[in-house]
Amino acid sequence: MILWFKSIPKSVYILVFIGTVSCIFTNEINRKALNSSLKDNYGLVQTADEASYIVPPQNWVKTGEWKDNSEGLAAYVQRPPGYGLLYLINFIILGKSALLGLKILQIILFFLSGLLFWKILEEFNLTTRWRLISLSLFVLLPCYSGFVYYSMTEGVTPFFVLWVVCESLKSARNKQLTFGLFLSLSFILLIRPQLAFLPLSLMAFHVIQQNWKLTFLIVLAFLPIGGWYLRTALLSEEALTIHPIYFKTNNSLYRPTHAALTDLYRVWEWRSDIFHTHVAIAAQGDSAKIEALNKELPTQFSAEVLPILHQYGALNQYRLRHFANKKIRDHFEGEDDFIHSVKNLKETLISEHSFMHYFKTPLMSTRDFLNKSYMNLYIFQKMFRGNLFIEFLRIACWFTVVVSMILFMLTPFVIKLKSIEFYLFVGVCLFMFYLVFFQRLNEERYIVPLLPMFLIFGMRNLNEGIRRYRNFGS
Repeated sequence: MILWFKSIPKSVYILVFIGTVSCIFTNEINRKALNSSLKDNYGLVQTADEASYIVPPQNWVKTGEWKDNSEGLAAYVQRPPGYGLLYLINFIILGKSALLGLKILQIILFFLSGLLFWKILEEFNLTTRWRLISLSLFVLLPCYSGFVYYSMTEGVTPFFVLWVVCESLKSARNKQLTFGLFLSLSFILLIRPQLAFLPLSLMAFHVIQQNWKLTFLIVLAFLPIGGWYLRTALLSEEALTIHPIYFKTNNSLYRPTHAALTDLYRVWEWRSDIFHTHVAIAAQGDSAKIEALNKELPTQFSAEVLPILHQYGALNQYRLRHFANKKIRDHFEGEDDFIHSVKNLKETLISEHSFMHYFKTPLMSTRDFLNKSYMNLYIFQKMFRGNLFIEFLRIACWFTVVVSMILFMLTPFVIKLKSIEFYLFVGVCLFMFYLVFFQRLNEERYIVPLLPMFLIFGMRNLNEGIRRYRNFGS
């Protein structure tokens, strides 16, 4: 990677440096607005996910066990270890100042992301002018740097996606094995296994090209995350999903009953905040509050769903009364019947409302992604909301993201279908399809790793379209 950067013009380094300073400036203002300058986090914005990302490596140092502090099997397996390993590396080097090191690392990775962004544009043969325009949008617009100060995977995944893409393009061009390709693929899988569609698409490309060495290298890159899932399977004695958080030993909301309710809501709901609000209300077991949800449920579903929410509340209250200070080892009375009832109701609703399940809800989920500015920082959402400059910036971010997504979809009409670029495009599309069709109930941050890819492909397609138009005119 260092050799790649030697050929980058000084003007690019200056532009990326300015973008990084801008990122630090806005994030520091945001941090102070949140009043999160605590001694133990050194300016990182603390999130609920720290309990499952940061605590396991801390416990591993203290006790030799990689687990968080929750009760049940999920404590050992609910988060893949990639982000925790980044924290652990900083802990080994800096000790108690590990979070400060993590913050600095995420800033450095944003800077390197800008350089990788430029190298990918070079590989895509954009003109210098279009490269500079594209890079300026990436490093200066806050929609691409909103999670740099957050202690969660979105603070690093954009860098790892760009690193994978850059390594993949170089390897495909030269048909050579590189340790960088192996390392980038291994880490991205350990940090965000849902992004496996990217390496799988690359593997398909090399199989078709009969490049068995690179195919084997990609297979090897799956070994670290494969070892992790083998560990989780041995601990749980069952095959697990890609994000295993629901276990019958958990003494929390995240039990199989919650998983069943999640699947039920996926029939019609695409907004995760609404689902989590409904579950939180139902979990209290207050009949009046549950009945009030009738207004928020689809009219055609409320008669069937409200009794389910009442049952869920009763089961959760039973758990709180009988297992307050006890370990839960299995399903308790009523849970199996509840899960069976919810699954039957889901199948009934899907059969009666197949258009909603298979088309409307995924389309609404997609629209939800398109309807965001991705300016997630508190200062943009609350503190300076309504400020003329901020509103202009919001429109600029929204317009850039939406237009880049639309231009991204034109890729099959612009590039050769047998090229490595096309298979990278397929990998991104598959991940998007997974989010809107299978996962649903998304948060906008889930798509953050793909935003740079939309911009790169979008600008490439726009540049190529203009070039073809000019050649046609001449």
